[in-house]
Amino acid sequence: EKGMELWHVPGMSVSVVTKDEVAFQKGFGKTALKNGKAIDEHTLFAIASTTKAMVVAGLLILADEEKLSLDDPIIKHVPELHFENPMLTQNLMVRDLLAHRTGLPSTVYWSFLQNMPLDEQIRRLRGVENQAPVRTRMIYQNTMFEIAGLLIERLSGQRWHDYLTERLWHPIGMQETYGERAQIRDDQVHVMPYHYLNDELVLAKWDFPAEFADAAGS
Repeated sequence: EKGMELWHVPGMSVSVVTKDEVAFQKGFGKTALKNGKAIDEHTLFAIASTTKAMVVAGLLILADEEKLSLDDPIIKHVPELHFENPMLTQNLMVRDLLAHRTGLPSTVYWSFLQNMPLDEQIRRLRGVENQAPVRTRMIYQNTMFEIAGLLIERLSGQRWHDYLTERLWHPIGMQETYGERAQIRDDQVHVMPYHYLNDELVLAKWDFPAEFADAAGS
């Protein structure tokens, strides 16, 4: 309850896990300020960039199956990807995408505010200048993780979240995890998004359309 007050949220869910045992799980508060439902351990939350860790897990499964190497140049699998710096185009490896070390500046607003399709983002990357040489510093880069999701799709023949559903989420018991909001059943309870502005909680619009799944944060 103190955390809800500090973080300005109407509700939250808490789980304590040690090794393979769930020691504690409980929901607190409501899904929304107005007409909200009580939160429990089945209430669905958007997980934002925690999605990235799951996308990496999917790529590592493909690497274990020798369908790619993390040291592959990304253009081996996404040949239409070209950067302003030709050296980056030739030398950028899969693992560089996942470590935020491309040297490219953030392009977060392309997808998260403009809903720009990935193929257009890839075209626009040709005009984006590096902020730093490759592998010299970390710069958070969401478009690179969207490309990682595209990589899963090209190697598996499935959309990244369908692949993770089949190969990761369901096998380990994550039966209530979805890549896109439209997949949530009508009988399942989910929280609403809020901004904390001028000392007040304000109901926010969803970042993405209900039928869209973003590998950088969904």
